[in-house]
Amino acid sequence: MPGKTVEATHILNCKAIEALSREEIEKHFGEYAILVDGKIISYHASNREALTIASKKFVYGQYSVQRIEPQPVEMGFADLARYPG
Repeated sequence: MPGKTVEATHILNCKAIEALSREEIEKHFGEYAILVDGKIISYHASNREALTIASKKFVYGQYSVQRIEPQPVEMGFADLARYPG
């Protein structure tokens, strides 16, 4: 979306994780979600896998990668960090 800041994208994506049902958290606990525009796009077994896929499909700053846990881990902008690989 034009004009959306990286910070706004990050906040929107964190809210999507917070809105997950208990069943979804239990189903995907410990996995890593790729989020774009406040929607979970996919789940992955590792952070590396999620970052690799996200960086190939989306522009830097458009996505977040978040581990599925009962409470999202506040990583600031670390979840948007560029991945070299």
